[in-house]
This record gives sequence, C-alpha cells and structure tokens, in this order.
Amino acid sequence: MADTCRRRPGPLSMGRLDGDNPVCGYHGIAYGPNGCCPGCRPRRRSTFRRP
Repeated sequence: MADTCRRRPGPLSMGRLDGDNPVCGYHGIAYGPNGCCPGCRPRRRSTFRRP
C-alpha cells in the first residue's frame, strides 16, 4: 500500500491506525488493508454511449 491519501496527496504515515486500517490524519478517511476505503463504493463507468 502506498503511503499516500487517495483524496489528496498526503502521507498516511502521519495519521493513525484504527485496528489494521490506516486513517488519514488530514481527511480522517480510513483505508482497508488492500488500500480501498471500507464503505466507499467503486466508481462505475458511464453507460452513456454516443451514437
């Protein structure tokens, strides 16, 4: 896992741990061990197609 917050570049190492999940010290966003936000939905691609 990179030492960077995905929302805005900032070191996660300056944050804290909540169990096994690193928490960004600036935004307060918790990340799972795989680097994804628990509870955050992945972005879906648009289904709109141009004719």
